[in-house]
Parts: sequence; structure tokens; C-alpha cells
Amino acid sequence: MRDVEKLKVEYIGYSNPVTEDEVILEILGLELAVKCAEQRISLLKQGVKLGEMKQKEALEAQVIANNATNKAKWEEEEARAKAQSKTEEVSEEQ
Repeated sequence: MRDVEKLKVEYIGYSNPVTEDEVILEILGLELAVKCAEQRISLLKQGVKLGEMKQKEALEAQVIANNATNKAKWEEEEARAKAQSKTEEVSEEQ
């Protein structure tokens, strides 16, 4: 695993707002920072979900291929058994 990094969210505001305008500006800056963080979280979740969907799709394709292979083998074995049964019937008749 890679080393984690120390990341920070930047926004415009005051570290110690004093006036009402400064407080409002600080709140608006924080709200914007939160929305940006939520957007990043959504993008990451979407990427994870797409990855899961691709894995599921690949797994389903593999299952379908395996089922087709198993069906072909079963049909081949069934055909051999029928052929052998016919051969045995002919041998018994003679």
C-alpha cells in the first residue's frame, strides 16, 4: 500500500471572524468546501461502483461461457451414450 498523504481543503474565509459579514463569508466558504468534498466523495463512489459492475459483468460472462461449455460436454456425452446404446442393440439382434 502506498503511503497516505496529508491533504487539506482550501477555502476563502477568516480563521477568526469578528463581524457578522466575516462570519457569513466564513460560513459560505465552508459550505462551498463541503460541497466540493461531497462532489469528490460522489466521484470516488461512482468509480468504485463502475469497477464492481465491470467485475460482475466479467463474472457473468465467464459463467455463461462455462455453462455453454458444460452443455456442449453434456450433449456430447449424451450422443456417445445413445450411439453406444444403438451399437449394443444391433449386437444383441445379431
